[in-house]
Amino acid sequence: MINGKFFVIAGSRAWSDDNPCNAQFLAVEISRANRVLYVAPPLYPGALAAGRSPGRGQALQHVSSSIDVLETGAIILPHVSPQKVSERDFDEANMPGYLSGCRMVGRVVSHLCGGGFYLLCENHPLRSFYLTRTINPPMTVYYTHPELTVRCDETVSPFLEARMEAAADVVVTSDDCTADQARRHNIDTYNIGVGFDLDDYLSADDRPADAAFPHRPVICFSPGSRGEAIPEPLLCSVADAFGHCTLLMAECLPGDAPSLSMRGNVVFAGYGDAREMIALIAGCDVCLAPYYGQASRMQLQFVARCLALGKAVVAFAGPSMFTFLSYVMMAGDEAHFVRLTGLALAQGRDERRITRRRDFANSLTWRRCVERLYIAMSYSDNIPGAEENYQVT
Repeated sequence: MINGKFFVIAGSRAWSDDNPCNAQFLAVEISRANRVLYVAPPLYPGALAAGRSPGRGQALQHVSSSIDVLETGAIILPHVSPQKVSERDFDEANMPGYLSGCRMVGRVVSHLCGGGFYLLCENHPLRSFYLTRTINPPMTVYYTHPELTVRCDETVSPFLEARMEAAADVVVTSDDCTADQARRHNIDTYNIGVGFDLDDYLSADDRPADAAFPHRPVICFSPGSRGEAIPEPLLCSVADAFGHCTLLMAECLPGDAPSLSMRGNVVFAGYGDAREMIALIAGCDVCLAPYYGQASRMQLQFVARCLALGKAVVAFAGPSMFTFLSYVMMAGDEAHFVRLTGLALAQGRDERRITRRRDFANSLTWRRCVERLYIAMSYSDNIPGAEENYQVT
């Protein structure tokens, strides 16, 4: 555990963004025992063209007793591609646009802590690199993961990511694949796992409550969030194959899936709050995650929530599902998916499997991620006396 320290966390989204980034969840967890300055990304020309005001920036906000948020405003960068110029010319063209914001961060850090601090960057590799060089922290942790959203206009080339990873004292990732790639540039690379907000689900009763479903057992599907594609043909096959069951469409309205609304064993739950979502999943027997390709963060969160309530989950195999490999039934195609749904229903309520799923979900919380982050920081050979400076439990 690290206590009483000062962390500067450069995130990839504004603090007020409706879809928080991973760094914001880490900041909240780290702030329970430390002071945190969260640095929001600058606004780029593309964001300004989309109508976001540059007046958002250059302000220090005190959002809690242990978290301050710094907005660094808008910057204008030249359209210089790293593929077309040398690394030196690229730096000369882009660095001036970043330095004003980086120097502002340095002044705020000096005012707030006046001394040692730790920098954690979950951001565009170019901005992270310049921020590291400008404020010169005792330790830099670069956090990279597949969900990282790059919000800028310039083309990103591999050398930008590579040199940020090489410049960091420690690189942490959310999966083994990204860790293997980063380890080519920095041997001090560690997978701290993926994090989800699961506390309410882990503390909830996993037993189905009485509900007015037309048939039991209950099969639950969620697209993850509004606007995500709904695989209607596959779900129609599931509804037809298991006519004795209820197919519960969470976070869906009848208009979202017209072909399913005509089936008598399909129930649309609509959009509810967090408490209602817990009750819906707890009331189900099997959960479906038929997400094609790279699943979104919200879709992965639905899988994690189902496991936190001990539910059997059927999903399509893919790189984004690798984290859940030993705890989710993975299908190779649609016919296989329907067969696995039947197998999950046939298994019924198995207390041993339920306990195993809930224990695994407990390892996916942000608190566990931060614990692994602290351990990764303690392994760094780049900071003299690192093992003595960190009290890891």
